[in-house]
Amino acid sequence: MNILIIKLGALGDVVMATPLIEAIQQHHEGATIHLLTTPAYAPIFAAWQNLEVIALPRRGWRNMLRAMRFIRALDCSAIYDLQGNDRSALWCAASGAPIRVGNHTRYPYTHHPREPWTGKTHIYARMVEVLAAGGITAVGELPRLPLTESGRSSVRQWIIDKHLTAGSFAILHAGASATRAEKCWPYFDALGRRLNDAGVTPIWIGAAAESAVNHE
Repeated sequence: MNILIIKLGALGDVVMATPLIEAIQQHHEGATIHLLTTPAYAPIFAAWQNLEVIALPRRGWRNMLRAMRFIRALDCSAIYDLQGNDRSALWCAASGAPIRVGNHTRYPYTHHPREPWTGKTHIYARMVEVLAAGGITAVGELPRLPLTESGRSSVRQWIIDKHLTAGSFAILHAGASATRAEKCWPYFDALGRRLNDAGVTPIWIGAAAESAVNHE
């Protein structure tokens, strides 16, 4: 029996989805669980057991059709759409799966929360409701991020290189979507000061888009 989970991005949403994915695995023990994600997030699942990861770019009609053909050929018994956009809804509609669990109270989903999604609750709480609609009620609250041994080695070396072996530190990412400035939490400066005052070294991370806010 094949079960498909769709979770394409973005990074924070993928991390928040990890306890949901674990709950789906436990609920369908003995089934082959497939995760459709994008190449940037596939390494997060490198150390997961009993999870078949399919990484396809999310942009472009060619990739859209590749994903659709893959899903059709999978002949899955159930799909859990943790992405919830028009693209993933189209894949669910074309899948032929008898059970299609999703966030929206409309076709193509056969299982969904009773009330429509209005954004009034945190998305993680809503996704827990989505799984409950599909009969999965045992969901943890903490992200699950298992590491490969090479990943553990890289982390240990990073701690040594950054001279962080003595004392505590916290890794903070103050940025968000470059096109959604309203998503940036405005209190990272205060959080950094409180951590520093408590003897916890703040470590500011990010890509080029975060360089200005990290400098600030």
